[in-house]
Formats: sequence, structure tokens, C-alpha cells
Amino acid sequence: MIYVLRSELGKMSSIASTYWNAFAAVLVSVALGAMGAASMLVAWEEASLADRARIESTFTPASYSLLGIGFGLCAVLVFSVLTITSEYGTGQIRSTLAAVPNRAVLLTSKALTVFLAGTVTGLVMGVAGFVVGQLVLSTHDLETTITAPGVLVGLVRGAVAVGLAGVAAFAVGSLVRNTPAAIMVVLAIFYLPMFLVPMLPDQVGDKLDYLPSMLTIGAAAPQSEVRPDTVVGPLPSLGLMVAWAVVPLAIAMVVNQRRDA
Repeated sequence: MIYVLRSELGKMSSIASTYWNAFAAVLVSVALGAMGAASMLVAWEEASLADRARIESTFTPASYSLLGIGFGLCAVLVFSVLTITSEYGTGQIRSTLAAVPNRAVLLTSKALTVFLAGTVTGLVMGVAGFVVGQLVLSTHDLETTITAPGVLVGLVRGAVAVGLAGVAAFAVGSLVRNTPAAIMVVLAIFYLPMFLVPMLPDQVGDKLDYLPSMLTIGAAAPQSEVRPDTVVGPLPSLGLMVAWAVVPLAIAMVVNQRRDA
């Protein structure tokens, strides 16, 4: 198992697209996090003194700068799918299975590799987005620090959630095996319901907080910034992300035991 994991890590680190996808994920997270912080400043500047006092009492500076994680996640998902579908597309999976005939060990090793890569990328996404977002907010003295209660723990929690999202995407890729189809399925699960909100009843729209993309953002939120009306808190968000990762991976393992390469 350790040998296979080391081999998969070496394989991943030798591919240039690994680093390009990580860079894209961080770039999107930082850009959207800065935009979220900037939008807050616009509202702040246009508000009256009474409204500013109200905004300041409910303002969550860390959460605003971490909004980009949910969309920077897209690059991680694509990379996670490619980790397995590219081998099926090129036929390399046959030589991989010849070297590691135990499919459960192979899938577990690949899933752990995706999880580790996703978690590291997620941590960089969170820290970079947080730092840039707070720099934007600091122009109006609305910033917080990474040492504030719950912020660092939230960043770590968010990074783990990104890694788990990658495992979920990997599992879908191992089931579908076709790169374009698998990417479409994963992106539809993570993002499509968001764009359908205007056409959905309010009762259904409220359930969007249970989507993995929203849970990833929720997991990164500091506990100190959780509002009373929050549907899913940070720790439950992380727990649900575990389910989003484990269930499809378990299905993939069962199905792949019965399918030809």
C-alpha cells in the first residue's frame, strides 16, 4: 500500500498539469475573495452611519475573503477527475493494473493522493485568499488577522474539505471513465443547482447549503463568524463533505471490482 501510494505521488508530482491546476485554483480563489471583500467595501461606503454600525456588528471579514474557495475548487475537481480518466483514455490503466492487480489498493492509493494534493492546494487557496481579502478590507479598517479566534482552524478545515471534494470527483471519474462526461457530471453536481435557483421553489433553494461547493466554503468559516441563521455550521459542513467523498468512493470500489479495465 505504501509503495503504491509513493508511486502515485511520484506520478502526480511529475506532471506539469498538477501545478497548473493548483495555480489556477489559487488564482481564482484569490481573485473572487478580493472581489467579495471589495463588494463589501462598496456597501460600506454607501451606507449611512447607522447602517455602518449594523453592518459592523454582523460583519464576517474572514468569511468574505474565503468566498473564492467554492469556485477555485473547480480546478481541483477537474484535476481530480483527470487523475483517473486520463489513464482510461490512454489505456495506461492496463499497465497500472498489471503492476497493482488489487483494485481496492489501487483506488485507495489514488484517492489518498488526490486528497493530499487537494488539501495542500486548498490550504494555499485559503491562506492566499484570506491574506489578499484582508488587505482589501484593511483600507477601511475592517480586517481581521489569521490569529483571530477560529480563523486558522477554519482555514485547515476548509483545506481538508477541498481534499474531500477532490476525492468525490475522483470517484465519479473512476465510475464514468470518460473525461468530458465525468467533468460534466462533477461540475453539474457541484455547481448546476446554483444557476437554477431562480427557477426553484424557496424550499428547494434553501437546500443549496448542502451542495459540496457550498459545504466547502462553510467548512472554512471560523466558528466565531457563524451566524444564528446559518443552515450548516463549519463542523457539520466538514462531516457532510466526508460523506460526499466516502459514499461515491465506496460505490466506485464495488463497481470497479466487477468491471473490466
